[in-house]
Amino acid sequence: MIARQITRKVLSIVLMMCLMFTSIGVVNGQTIYSDIEGHWAEKQLRSWISQDLIKGYTDGSLKPNNEITRGEFMVLVNRLFQFNTTTSISFIDLIESNWEYVDVQKAVKVGYIQGYEDQTIRSSELLSRQEAAVIIAHLLNLANDENAANVFKDALTMAFWSKGAIGAIVSKNIIAGYEDYTFKPQANITRAEAVVMLDNAKTLMAEKTPTDIKVTPEPKPIPVPVPVSTSDQSGNGNDGHESSSPSHPITTGVIGTASTTTAGAITTMGVAQVATLPISLGATAAGTIHVTFTDGTTPVAVYVSLAGTESAANVAAKIVSAFGTMITGWNVTVSGANVLFTANAPAANNTNVSVHIESVGIGVGTPSSTITTPGTAALTGIAQVATLAISNGATAAGWIVAKFNDGTRPPVSVDVSIAGTETAADVAMGIAAAFGTSLNGWNVTANGTNVHFTAQTPAINNTSVAISVLEASGVGAPNSTITTPGNLGTNTAQVVTLTLPGSEASGGPIGVKFTDGVTSVSVNVLMLDFPETGTQLAVKIAAAFGNSIPGWNVSTDSTRVLFTANFPAANNTKAAARLSGAATGIGMPDSTITTAGSVSTGGIAQVATLAIANGTTAAGTIMAKFTDGTTSVSANVYTAGMDSASAVAAGIAAAFSTSITGWNVTANGTNVHFTAQIPATNNMDVAATVEEVLTGVGTPSSAITTAGVETTAGVAQVATLIISKGATAAGTLRVTFTDGITPVSVDISLTGTETATSVATKIAQIFGTSITGWNVAASDANVLFTANAPAANNTNVSVTIQ
Repeated sequence: MIARQITRKVLSIVLMMCLMFTSIGVVNGQTIYSDIEGHWAEKQLRSWISQDLIKGYTDGSLKPNNEITRGEFMVLVNRLFQFNTTTSISFIDLIESNWEYVDVQKAVKVGYIQGYEDQTIRSSELLSRQEAAVIIAHLLNLANDENAANVFKDALTMAFWSKGAIGAIVSKNIIAGYEDYTFKPQANITRAEAVVMLDNAKTLMAEKTPTDIKVTPEPKPIPVPVPVSTSDQSGNGNDGHESSSPSHPITTGVIGTASTTTAGAITTMGVAQVATLPISLGATAAGTIHVTFTDGTTPVAVYVSLAGTESAANVAAKIVSAFGTMITGWNVTVSGANVLFTANAPAANNTNVSVHIESVGIGVGTPSSTITTPGTAALTGIAQVATLAISNGATAAGWIVAKFNDGTRPPVSVDVSIAGTETAADVAMGIAAAFGTSLNGWNVTANGTNVHFTAQTPAINNTSVAISVLEASGVGAPNSTITTPGNLGTNTAQVVTLTLPGSEASGGPIGVKFTDGVTSVSVNVLMLDFPETGTQLAVKIAAAFGNSIPGWNVSTDSTRVLFTANFPAANNTKAAARLSGAATGIGMPDSTITTAGSVSTGGIAQVATLAIANGTTAAGTIMAKFTDGTTSVSANVYTAGMDSASAVAAGIAAAFSTSITGWNVTANGTNVHFTAQIPATNNMDVAATVEEVLTGVGTPSSAITTAGVETTAGVAQVATLIISKGATAAGTLRVTFTDGITPVSVDISLTGTETATSVATKIAQIFGTSITGWNVAASDANVLFTANAPAANNTNVSVTIQ
């Protein structure tokens, strides 16, 4: 006993001396951390060491290039920002004896980390650069800036949930890329990189006003989406996100169904072009200036008289007054000493637009314009709307969870408190209010019993948009993952795995739903009160499904329910299983897109312009002729001999009037415009001419001033399966159709006497209408798979026979 006590004292003394010498080395700046001398982050590292924000190792090194774990990063964040308040946590992969347990409690309390949907925190896993970026962006409340991230060569490798955050912190100089212009988002962050990033973040926070800083969230924050690590871009995890799985039982009786009620089509708002004529000098002598505007097709000129005393701004104002509204399609205004020529509507930038001044000896000079705002063409489209229909009101108090997913970011979930007396309309209003403005790019509103999710700008229809409502159970609300992707090339059958916790927290009914994008099957299972295990529950779920899912086999492996495709096929990303409480009859509604979006081109209407160069000098008659290569139309115009070029143009337009089928004829100054009434492919045969006798007008000919572009209506894709031989023996054929996302297979029984045409007919009959978005028909010995609507050609479409 005495020896043991002496040993303890000796060890205590040795430990105290070690700590003392270590502290002396740090304080006096000794080279105890020799591995940071000359390091690119030496300055920041020494600053942190002096503030006791980072610790070294027992071998006297700091190891600045070592990769850092998620837990270690939380420790650094909490020390730097002095986060000391804790909260209760219940992650299944963390226990109180873990060294990082308290710091995880602090991180969760502040709100910059919430963990994963499977109730894990993964504090011992290494932290990627993109994950660190998300934490810092949330910590500083920075707005996403994806454009700033596009400067890196590897921007395409950034996870969709991290790109905006990366751009945000890069734009604030919190982190930089590498010398080869890459960011390396999936690379693990080092201790040195973490210190520099956090040091820069603290500096930026110090520069911001208190109202700009929102580190601690509200007591009941709107959940932020969590990316599920199912792709190669997901990194090791994600921080600063609220878990979307509810942790409390929900018993409300509210039922919701979602559907897309308006599909989207792409649009850009466009930019109206502006050409600016700067007047740098005022007038110094009386005289006249000649100002000419042209868009490369139609020049318009005015004469402006000057007294010789005008300032540059006065000259600009007089030019604007002289032009007035003469220039079709353009508005002329003054801004100081600048004359602004602004297109009335957005259009593709016209580099031929120019304005110039001709003057002699009056001091104004000969300024020319520059295009100060390039034009951008506008396309029309429809904003997508997804609707969540609430079919009945609440029957009991509790909570419901509404989840929104558009495939471009992690799902966003909100909790809605239910008193148990709400109508369906009340529930809809509660869901809309809970989402508020949390969905970037979407507006959420309630209309009666419907919750509308409306895209803020039109875009190509997004088939990934989905809204669902669920409730928790004694085993949470887990979702599946694709654990074995299907692959025809390697003869691999797809496996979808639904993992259950080891035990249940309480009993009650649950529902499990499986879908492969074509077929959805749901089963209900009653959980017993304690001590039923996850393994026992998995067996119950598999037994409930049995053989009810076409093309899939359901089995178990401990606490996992395995959904295995019966045959190898291309990987189906839509295959998924999810679990929800079923105590209230809420069900597990999922949205469907009922109308696919498409991109259309509006086309350009052709314009041919007949320019009248001068007026008449003698009385007489002129004949104007128009032809489009198919039909010719003539009109006679009488001239008095004193008509200006503009008057002649007006007379020609009036004479033609509406006589040319498919064309409108108008006059604009000295020009006669022949404009096609609808867009079409440019017609090079269009021409207008004038013939005269002793009038002095000349014989001008037209030029095509606007080339026509045909409106594209789209073509529906057709894939053809050619049956070259008939059956020679009885048996079964397996025919598989895939569009690269959803494979659909059918089995065809043959007697052995069918001709090739009969085989084709049988294949078409068996497929029927089973392929969403495609029609299947037979034509002789061919089976035609025709898309229901025009769309961009899909090179992944294929049909195979086994």
